Amino acid sequence: MMRRHDSTRRSIWVLWVVVIILLIMNTALLFALNQARLTAVESLDKVETILKRLSAEVIVYNVAINQAIPVKTNVPINQTISVPINTVIPIDQKMQVPFDMLGNEVLLDVPLKVDFPIETTIPVDFNETINVDTVVELNTSVPVEIAIGQTSLAGYLQQARRDVVQLRNQLSLSGDTSVSEDMPELSEAESKPEPETIVETNTPADETANEAPRLKSRLPRQLTKVQTQPFRIAWGCVLMPIGRCSRAQPGLITVWIVRTRNE
Repeated sequence: MMRRHDSTRRSIWVLWVVVIILLIMNTALLFALNQARLTAVESLDKVETILKRLSAEVIVYNVAINQAIPVKTNVPINQTISVPINTVIPIDQKMQVPFDMLGNEVLLDVPLKVDFPIETTIPVDFNETINVDTVVELNTSVPVEIAIGQTSLAGYLQQARRDVVQLRNQLSLSGDTSVSEDMPELSEAESKPEPETIVETNTPADETANEAPRLKSRLPRQLTKVQTQPFRIAWGCVLMPIGRCSRAQPGLITVWIVRTRNE
């Protein structure tokens, strides 16, 4: 009887050691998962910022043009051109003037030196048809600006940013799945259905059939509370009296896996 009592006590201590080790391992695992979640939230913040900047970017593309363009046309010109004249005409010469002296005609040299200013506008009628027949060589580049927000790519960027923001809000455990106000609402055809909570277990099939519906009815639909549900189940199992665990399934801890999927 004494040996049996010592053996039972030794088994209880061994079970306590196993439970403590599993508790430490679960705590370390939860800490690692939480660190991974924080890293994912930070990365999603950066991705959301990059998508927001990309939606406002403008692509500048230089289109190279290197070809000969033939030009053949008639250019009619029918207009009156006003030609302004504003000049001074200098006159410097000698003129012979006949002079009658006592019945004799004498030619006298008279010097003439004067400036005549001319300031006027002369209208010139121009009525002509010019025949143009040539080849113009073009060798240049034309910059073309393309705004991403005005292309079909904007819709995909908007949807990607919306999904990133929703995933970031879910991982941040804020319970807020809303997006920024600067993103317009999607139509009903583009909107996604609400996620459905599914509970899986590694217990036998007959126990799963009884426990899964009851646990699913207690779980909220929000992802924030769903993610905390496995922690409560794990702690409840760890703190369960050793006697009950040993009578049921010694050394085993039931693990509940909670995941979400789209309807």
